Amino acid sequence: MTNMAQSSFFDPSRLSAQAQATADEAVAALEAMADPERATGMASYMRDKFEFFGIASQPRKDAVKHILSGRSLDWDFVAALWLHPQRECQYVAVDHVRRHKLNIADLENLKSVVESKSWWDTVDHLAKCAGTALVAGARGRGKEPNSLAEAQATRALMLEWAVDDNLWTRRIAILCQLSSGEKTDKELLREVIESNLGADSAFSGEFFINKAIGWALRDYARKNPQWVRDFVDEHGEGTQLPLAKLSVREALKHL
Repeated sequence: MTNMAQSSFFDPSRLSAQAQATADEAVAALEAMADPERATGMASYMRDKFEFFGIASQPRKDAVKHILSGRSLDWDFVAALWLHPQRECQYVAVDHVRRHKLNIADLENLKSVVESKSWWDTVDHLAKCAGTALVAGARGRGKEPNSLAEAQATRALMLEWAVDDNLWTRRIAILCQLSSGEKTDKELLREVIESNLGADSAFSGEFFINKAIGWALRDYARKNPQWVRDFVDEHGEGTQLPLAKLSVREALKHL
């Protein structure tokens, strides 16, 4: 269901003319490279959820590099691209966001994007973007560094997102610390996972949630394998908050 914040974010009448013009320039660059035969295969791979121009990842990035290079984070530009039907337009928007470190003020807009045209191909990249707002001292282009208070506010927000009504927003909360390594907040990882376990969780049987849980644990196992082993043991069959078999397989894949 589309909420009021999301409706406002994607309202074309509120977007700046410059952002719309730049988005149109990017779309034109992509359209010139359209490959209908390849587009059919790409759409099929995504279960025909989206239309495609039919452009591979690197050529797409090369085509819009001059547009994204040095550009400050522009959520109007993101929204304008998100309104186009071809999936490559959303990929360009995601690539733009990924160039920047976020702060708490960006996350309402990020949530609107996550909950529109949702699928793993965009959501999983945006999860790492959300994670940049967890880091005190992180600075985006043209921004002051995140304060400790802002980073703590982001942590609290991730706990809220972990129990959100939208499964993709929950997936963001679970995956937001991917590649954080030794800087991983173990207790945050524990809490966002446990919020999605057990009979009280509306999404405990959801594939995309259980896969995300296993992925997050497997990623952290590279730095702290014993913590992950202990966590899996603590959440075995018969416990109050058991991990799904899929999550366990993913978590222990390289251990």
